[in-house]
Amino acid sequence: MKSLGQILDEFYREYNFKERVLHDPIEFPHQYKRSEDIEVSGFIASCFAYGRVDLFKPVVKKILSIMGKSPYDFLLGFNLKKQRDLFSGVKYRFN
Repeated sequence: MKSLGQILDEFYREYNFKERVLHDPIEFPHQYKRSEDIEVSGFIASCFAYGRVDLFKPVVKKILSIMGKSPYDFLLGFNLKKQRDLFSGVKYRFN
């Protein structure tokens, strides 16, 4: 009889996680190394992760591209008065 570890290892080898991530909002946190950036990007992705991936994924990409290399640093330095219009082109319809 196989151990649970052996079963899980076998499953892991058979399942293409790298390809699957590309169709899931978890793709975005995987783009960062720093835990702070992972957390911020994951939070943003989870806020929009409702419905079809092909609809919300471009919106999340746009937001993160506006935020630059470090979403965490962007948030720390964000000034609403000076940067109010940065996200004016971002539109997404929630039901």
